[in-house]
Amino acid sequence: MAKVVKLPTKRRVDTFRPVHEAVTELNKIALMRGTKYQHIVTAIVEMKRAIAVQPNSRELWANMAALFWKARQYEEALACADRSMTMGAIEEAHHVKALILDDLGRYEEAEQCFAKAMETNPNYLNAKWCRSMMRLALGDYERGWEEYETRIPFRQQEGKKVYPNFPAPYWKGEDIKGKRIFACVEQGLGDTVMFSRWLPWLKYQVGESGKVYLCCSHEIAVLFWNFFRGGMCEYVPEGTPIPECDYSVVIGSLPWHSRCTLDGLRSDPGLIRLRAEEQMRMGKADVPAPFDPNGFKVGIVWTGNPEQERNGERSIPLELMLPLAEHPRVWLYSLQVGHGQADIERLGARDLVCDLGTQLGNRGILVTTTAILQMDLVITSCTLMAHLCGALGVPAWVVLCKNPYWVWMHDRADSPWYPSLRLFRQSKTGDWGGVMQQVRDELIDLVDARRSKSEVSYG
Repeated sequence: MAKVVKLPTKRRVDTFRPVHEAVTELNKIALMRGTKYQHIVTAIVEMKRAIAVQPNSRELWANMAALFWKARQYEEALACADRSMTMGAIEEAHHVKALILDDLGRYEEAEQCFAKAMETNPNYLNAKWCRSMMRLALGDYERGWEEYETRIPFRQQEGKKVYPNFPAPYWKGEDIKGKRIFACVEQGLGDTVMFSRWLPWLKYQVGESGKVYLCCSHEIAVLFWNFFRGGMCEYVPEGTPIPECDYSVVIGSLPWHSRCTLDGLRSDPGLIRLRAEEQMRMGKADVPAPFDPNGFKVGIVWTGNPEQERNGERSIPLELMLPLAEHPRVWLYSLQVGHGQADIERLGARDLVCDLGTQLGNRGILVTTTAILQMDLVITSCTLMAHLCGALGVPAWVVLCKNPYWVWMHDRADSPWYPSLRLFRQSKTGDWGGVMQQVRDELIDLVDARRSKSEVSYG
């Protein structure tokens, strides 16, 4: 009898999940890619797959709008937001449409959409925070600062570890004369430099008998030493016991408490500049002199913190900065801490750009300020360097993306925060070539004008 080969019986295993569970997971993955990892293209494809399975989900269409907005594909983003709204009121759809309209400069319509988002859900704090930044960018500081405070409960609601466990009740505007107040930083170094101008105001509020305790990193403390040395505030290192105090506050809230208006914006007190000048005498950055005695020293910075959510939008390809050196009297110095050396090597540009980044990275932010002081001009994207130049009073040209951080406002070439800065703006999203051509042309005019002036003086 012939042997029969018996194949294994195929067992049916019910491992398939319900469709809605699979779509929910795909939606979460797409949002995570688009927000946490900035993999926007992949996130858009995954969200389209989810919508193909559940095309009548208003939440998916709103999320698709948000991803297209992040990709700055505004026409598609608006279409998706409107599609979501046809399926019923949802705060996320109104919110993302407001963000799109804000970027497109349609501010009245954006105001209406922000309002609808908050009408749909009064506890939707993200919309109120984003509206505050739109208002601040438009110069509406009276309404902007009040809603800017929403960032604190929103971040706490989202579980973001931005704020410490405050040791005392949060200050809401009570009289603090004679009180002890714990202040801490909350955002990037640039914002910390910018908001530091309110520390003298805070000390005035507590008076001679009161105390201001400032908790910050060692890096910031080194830069802010003259705030501490003058008795304006006392330094509380991170991770150390906090002195007993009556109130807590973050320094980004001080503009609101001071009822700051655009016309009444406080000037930088000059204490960072004083600290940098002291460091110039103690041990400044080693900046090689140009071979040309009339050389014009230009510091350049083309990208910021790679972990910052919008760093890709504010990063300028180094290739577009190299033409700044076409004028034979322009000498470029990289102030780029991090991967600046790698970019210079990649382009074989060591003969055009003197790299100071490695030195500055090793010696710290205070020595970086001494390098800035040795420049004739700094050209930078929207980074910490812009704020440092502004606080130091050093001439700097800040090259901005189409929709920059609210501090830089809209349609103006100057900054009310920093008189020494000049602003150059993209005319359309992603067009670094056009704005850098303008920067190059104006730099050549500046250097030529300086040369002509020196020749007249010499003659």
